[in-house]
Order: sequence, then structure tokens, then C-alpha cells
Amino acid sequence: MHWHHIIPRHAGGTDNPDNLVQLTIEEHAEAHRTLYEQYGCWQDRVAWQMLSGRILPEEARIEAAKQGYQDWKKENPELYQEKLKKNHEFLIDRYGKKTTINGVTYRTRNEAGRALGITDVQARRNAEYEARGFPPCPGFNKRVVIPDDGTIHNSIKEAAVHLEMGYSTLRKHIRAGKIEVHELTKAGG
Repeated sequence: MHWHHIIPRHAGGTDNPDNLVQLTIEEHAEAHRTLYEQYGCWQDRVAWQMLSGRILPEEARIEAAKQGYQDWKKENPELYQEKLKKNHEFLIDRYGKKTTINGVTYRTRNEAGRALGITDVQARRNAEYEARGFPPCPGFNKRVVIPDDGTIHNSIKEAAVHLEMGYSTLRKHIRAGKIEVHELTKAGG
């Protein structure tokens, strides 16, 4: 048996015993279907679908979160616009800044990362280290030299991606002396 709110909580109903009635699961589902058809509230639709087994409880929670967010956006347009502005500023700060690495200026960090074959985070770190007078490298103080083809990578992770092997496997090769790692020093110092 389930407790059903005669006036649903989303419509201002309370947990007062006068507002509660005990129903079977099937009756409870039917009550929410009737409320949905009568008033069109998404909360009743989600409750009806979950109680009737049309969706899983987790799907109901996800749907309720989505619909609740849509309701919040309608009820708080100023806050929503402020949130959009903050998200936009974050994206511009993270991905949209001009980045200079090795004297080449790229429009965005993503563009620099794609051109250099590294991630945008590594591109940001390279630009920051270069601005401070360090050789370009993504926050690490080592470069990895692959003996087979002579390629030089700015980090162990970057070399692992190039070699298509796990990070820890590459570290084992380095410890065994199969791959060289060179320390970097501050430029001009």
C-alpha cells in the first residue's frame, strides 16, 4: 500500500492526514494518470509512469531533475541569464584565450592544442611556462625522447599516447632505461 496525496505536494498539498489516502500501487499509478490528464503537471506524469512500471525509478529522478530545471529557468530568468553569462565567461577563459607557444600565436587554446598534438590544458600550461621564462612544456620538468624514431615529447603522458601504451607501462620502460628522459632547466638560467 502507498500513501497518496489527494492534493499533490507540487500543487501545494501537505502531509496532513486529511490530505493522505492509502492506495495500491495500481490505484496510485491510476490516480497520478488521472491528475496528469486533468491538470497536465509533469510531476504527475512522471509519478504515473514510474508507478506503472513504464520507466525505472532512476529514469524518473532524471526526468524530474530535467523538468525541475526547466521550471527553475522559467521562474528565475534573471538568475538563469546570470548563470549563462558565468558559463560563457568560464568557457572563454578556459578555451577562448589567445595562446602563444614557441612564438606562434593561436586563436584559442583548442586550436593550439590541435596544432601541436596536445590537449588544450597542456597548451595553456605551455603558454604559462613560456611566459615565465621556462621552455615550453605542459607543467612537467622533463622531456621524453623515443629512441626508435627520435621524437621528443613534452610529458610522459604525451609519449604514452604517442606510443599507444599505458602510462605505467611507459614508466616501467623508462626505469628499465629503454626510453630516455631529459631534465629541463629554466631558459637563460
